[in-house]
Amino acid sequence: MNIDCSTYNCIEDFVLDSNFLSWINKAHDNEIMQLKMFYPDKKELIEKVIIFCKYVNIEQVEVSTKQINEDWKKLYSEIIAREQQEKKRKKRKLGYIISAAAACLAIIFSTYLYINYSTNLSLTDEKQSLFSKLDEVDITSGEVQIVAGGSQTIIGNEETIIQTEKGDLLVGNESKLESSSIDTEYLTVIVPKGRRTTLKFSDGTTAWVNSGSKLIYPKVFGEKSRDVTIDGEIYLEVSPNKDKPFYVHTKGFEVEVLGTKFNVNAYSDDPKNSVVLVEGSVEVLANNTKNRLEPNQAFISGSNLYTVKTVDVYPYISWTEGIMKLGGESLSEIIKRLSRYYGIEIYYNEKFGMERYAGKLNMKDSIEYALYNLSLSTPFKYTKRDNAIYITQ
Repeated sequence: MNIDCSTYNCIEDFVLDSNFLSWINKAHDNEIMQLKMFYPDKKELIEKVIIFCKYVNIEQVEVSTKQINEDWKKLYSEIIAREQQEKKRKKRKLGYIISAAAACLAIIFSTYLYINYSTNLSLTDEKQSLFSKLDEVDITSGEVQIVAGGSQTIIGNEETIIQTEKGDLLVGNESKLESSSIDTEYLTVIVPKGRRTTLKFSDGTTAWVNSGSKLIYPKVFGEKSRDVTIDGEIYLEVSPNKDKPFYVHTKGFEVEVLGTKFNVNAYSDDPKNSVVLVEGSVEVLANNTKNRLEPNQAFISGSNLYTVKTVDVYPYISWTEGIMKLGGESLSEIIKRLSRYYGIEIYYNEKFGMERYAGKLNMKDSIEYALYNLSLSTPFKYTKRDNAIYITQ
């Protein structure tokens, strides 16, 4: 970690540092945690900077003063309009972030930094409200649960949740929630790190939900469409219905499908997200552009850029079988997935982070055995204490 924050005292100090911006766009949770530990007196400030960078995408280019003024007027109008809507809805959190962003933007524009305001201001109030709910959910630990209004129902790990046509929820043959007792339009399925679940919707669609994921779906699907919202990873086998398309909403893109099998990886804390098609056909809407996928194609996005390419789909969906198929991923990428899958923090020396691996790991084995198999390729030692694992030479 070559980031020197010792002289930084406000958000703009961070975002005016091109080295920091380059680093934060690629940094993993483990590296961000190390930064906060290295500067404990700036922990709160660093957390605010991370929130700011999450909502604002920044790139350094030279622009004319006229362009700066035009862009600022346009952005300022959008910010004010959005904030007025949020005040009416009494949603303070996003309003605070937008206000903070606006204050920083005024300073940053004056130094010839062009800001692409990446909060999707075109989102409907309903969608924005759903994403705000997902942001508030803690998935670091605990059991799988369904949140419906003020009630929370605990579900066993890797259990199958069944939604009936009336909107009742079953686990096996046991009734967990009756539709008449659900006093909210949307339900949230929370799958903490180290847990997984399967959800069978009333239309026949099946969803496998991976560790560290949050899924929102309606009590009853609408008349014209079937919509779910995800922060995390989900594999779907969608029941065909040409009159009622199925939509998967994420913060970065939207997937439309009539009936097919595909995987969506859309963790909000990952720099790259993807949609991988196994069967059928889907359209991915991103940056106001529709991208139609054919089987064995992947839509991969990151840093406001995306690509469509042909892939081997198995490494993307093998997690549904308890397998991690590796095809040259770095140790830092693998550790993040292991940490999420097993629900345990893993700390490592950065010099190991770029080591790459091929093969597969059986995730039904213990985390220690998975690390042992990795260490056979690149020797390292690991110790476990206080529900964390430390990798050393």
